[in-house]
Amino acid sequence: MRFHAAFALVAMLALCAAGPASARDRALIVGVADYLNEIGDLIGPENDVVAMRSLVIDVFDYDAADVMVLSDNEATRAGILAAFESWLIDGTTAGDRVLFYFSGHGSQVAIPTENGGTRLTSTLVPFDASHEVEPTAEVPGGHILGAQIGDLIDRLAGRDVTIIADSCYAGSVTRSGVAASDAADGNALFRTITPNTPINVAPDDYDPDLMARAKTSIRLIDPVRRDGSVREGVAVWQAATLAQLAWESVAEDGKQRGIFTDAFVRGLRDLEADRSGAGRITASALLAHVREKAEAFCTSLGDNCAGGFTPELLAPDSYRARVLAPLELAATPVSEASTMVEVPPITTAPALVDLAQGLFEHQNDFAVSADILPSTSIPLGAAVQFRIASERSGQLVVFDTGADGVFRRIYPNAYSEAAGQRLSINAGAPLTIPDRNYPFEFIATDPGPGTLLVLVVEDDVDIAPLLEGEDFATPDRLDRALLAVAAELQSPVLSPDPAIPNRARIWAYVSIPYLVE
Repeated sequence: MRFHAAFALVAMLALCAAGPASARDRALIVGVADYLNEIGDLIGPENDVVAMRSLVIDVFDYDAADVMVLSDNEATRAGILAAFESWLIDGTTAGDRVLFYFSGHGSQVAIPTENGGTRLTSTLVPFDASHEVEPTAEVPGGHILGAQIGDLIDRLAGRDVTIIADSCYAGSVTRSGVAASDAADGNALFRTITPNTPINVAPDDYDPDLMARAKTSIRLIDPVRRDGSVREGVAVWQAATLAQLAWESVAEDGKQRGIFTDAFVRGLRDLEADRSGAGRITASALLAHVREKAEAFCTSLGDNCAGGFTPELLAPDSYRARVLAPLELAATPVSEASTMVEVPPITTAPALVDLAQGLFEHQNDFAVSADILPSTSIPLGAAVQFRIASERSGQLVVFDTGADGVFRRIYPNAYSEAAGQRLSINAGAPLTIPDRNYPFEFIATDPGPGTLLVLVVEDDVDIAPLLEGEDFATPDRLDRALLAVAAELQSPVLSPDPAIPNRARIWAYVSIPYLVE
């Protein structure tokens, strides 16, 4: 459809995809359920490692001989670090895929600094770790510090690295505390040994500044190093964001597993994350799926999950469009490309529609509707209007693409801004485009199919990349803008206030196909 006074948008699609396994792809899968010292045992990790090993071999196409599993007494601190060193670092080269998975407890530990202050660190809790930590110990309680994992990852330069952690670091979940035995689900166990305060911090000494840091900045692994540089080629999946609990319980098949791991595996293996029916799962679609499952489980626990349960993906923007399953749809074999490399540009409007669908489709957080007037079957030469309604106020962006192959942003635009509409749509107040304030009308001039795409987001979300200028002058600007906004939407909202739980962002997306004939 060609519209008078519309805004032309052209872009390329840069999909980053894992290809068939090279000879030296390696995976290290670790699960700890039965702890040596006085740390609460879990049940699910034993089943998690079986499910994840199957996924890595059957879906990610790793050779079975290239997958190492460490369980319980094999998963000591020394054993995990040695395997990471010899199996993942020494056993791979640039261009290979590397996957590290951990299922078990996590923690937060307070460590004194040289200037008399306190720093917090998140850790993995191996089989032989202890809850008793000497404040001055270089290796507190036998835990594995996030910084140590980060240093090991830095030695995997040039590889395509995936880190998956089904544990949580908490340290500031709620003021009142939480007990798994109080949960409505009697099988529910959380996966941290520090649900309320970090190790070495007494409740009375947990000052607001330290608590704010625990809630906003102490991740196990961050793709951005302390010096501000970025760890290229690294994607980190975490079962829960900061100051939240990750949980395990009985899955549909009667076996206890991590809620996150079960959703992750089933989402890819059984294509449960394929909400659109496209036959492929992108990283964004998988994230939406595991969040839906985690949120549903959290809701079932009531006040015991008051801190929320929001799985998190920390990765380059381009990774969010990456096809994870089925593997045969991957665009570029890893052995033939550098990590997370962009494939040749795709500049067609249908490709951009597919990109938007893959990034933004999820279980909407509130109702949004879009109507095409007079109908989705539009006579050639007819005037057309779009009516958008939202259950919640927020920022509104509307795109259209038609048979002429052009991808356009039709709202906001210069006329809507002149009319004082700016970016917003008000709850319960439908918006018509164009309305009587527009000095033009939309005329359907090209026969064929088209798609209307509508996105409504919270007011504090930065959607500036989608609004730069009246069109996108270079071919790659729109797809990069879509990826940047998706990364913003998929990042959790972190609050330093202990009374405000961290949470997922809220948005709604809808697409409406139409036909001009």
